[in-house]
Amino acid sequence: MTPVPYQSLPEDLRRFEEACYAPDGTLVRFGDPYVDDLREQVRQGENGTSTVDLYLLNPTLSWADAHFIVLVCAALCSLRLFVSGAMLPAWRPRFSVFKYFGQKADIVKPGKLCKFAENLWYALWHTISFSWGVWVIVQEAGTPEAPGWSRMMFQHPEGRWFWITTEAEYALGSIGWPLLLPSVALRHYYLTQIAFWISCAVFLRIETRRSDHVVFIMHHASTVCLVGLSYACSYWRIGLVILILHDWVDVLLYWSKSVQYCYVPSLVVECGFVFFVVSYLVARLLLFPFYCVWPAIDSSYTNRLTNGRLKNRFGFPGGVLLPCLLCVLVGLHVYWFGLILRMVARFLNEKGSDYQAKAEMRLLVFLLNLTLSKNPLGKGCFTPQRLRNSSHLPP
Repeated sequence: MTPVPYQSLPEDLRRFEEACYAPDGTLVRFGDPYVDDLREQVRQGENGTSTVDLYLLNPTLSWADAHFIVLVCAALCSLRLFVSGAMLPAWRPRFSVFKYFGQKADIVKPGKLCKFAENLWYALWHTISFSWGVWVIVQEAGTPEAPGWSRMMFQHPEGRWFWITTEAEYALGSIGWPLLLPSVALRHYYLTQIAFWISCAVFLRIETRRSDHVVFIMHHASTVCLVGLSYACSYWRIGLVILILHDWVDVLLYWSKSVQYCYVPSLVVECGFVFFVVSYLVARLLLFPFYCVWPAIDSSYTNRLTNGRLKNRFGFPGGVLLPCLLCVLVGLHVYWFGLILRMVARFLNEKGSDYQAKAEMRLLVFLLNLTLSKNPLGKGCFTPQRLRNSSHLPP
């Protein structure tokens, strides 16, 4: 069955329900009159409301959410220090679980122990996060008899089910955006994601400083804003899909980087890198823009879906800020994919150079052996190893 909401909808909010039929006959329920009522209260200064209240639309929001985020963020920071350590000079020699494991197993290349521990932390986190997110979206799917929004999303992938409810969800109290009720599992998943990305922003000062450090600051800041805004403004459905798509890529990225610092065959690293590049292209430059960003931008579709009730994105909170932040994320993805393509080009050039050098070596060995075979004083044959060790030839 469809998951039970974390909290029931307060009775005084049920009066804001509005419904219409989309052009294809779908019954569309939404709670936009609630936003209109809030906007009027802000204009008249009633009940101490302010513009901030227009961005706190999730009907289950409470201080308990903030307490949960703070506790989980502190726990994640402490756990990360314990298992992977930090890159500050004072912290490098200190004990951490992953560094101890790498040393004892003797699997890490010299000088790469701290980077191995750091990337292994991200690899394990994104693996757990991706599995957790997939489990949550499967739970949100409900059953064929009582489908949830995620099941319907695959039937109508244009984005309508990010905002409206199924009959099963309506029976459990959800009216439609912004009065959507997250389930217990989704709430815990989402708040943990906010806590994790805040912890990542904190660790930017004490982890490996990369050449694109400023870009990473922009990425973490926009991610925290996006995840927090999407939860507060009841955009958590589209947020769940975005988080899963991003975790999918990060799983391959960080496992590939972790393996790169270990004594493993180069073919394993190369295969992992190929899978990462393909998944990056598919998840972040195809699925993410077309199935997540465009539905948040295309106000004409919202207008048709509500028969003109919601004319454009300027009519409701987050309708402009959300698409802008998503576009920033797309821009960062394009920038990083450009760097990835440069890495691919450099890798292919190095492979080509290695192949050419080996071919030249084999040709030289063949010619030397041919010369020796015609020389009656020549003893033995040259091999690539003997050729390299020869004192008469440059290394």
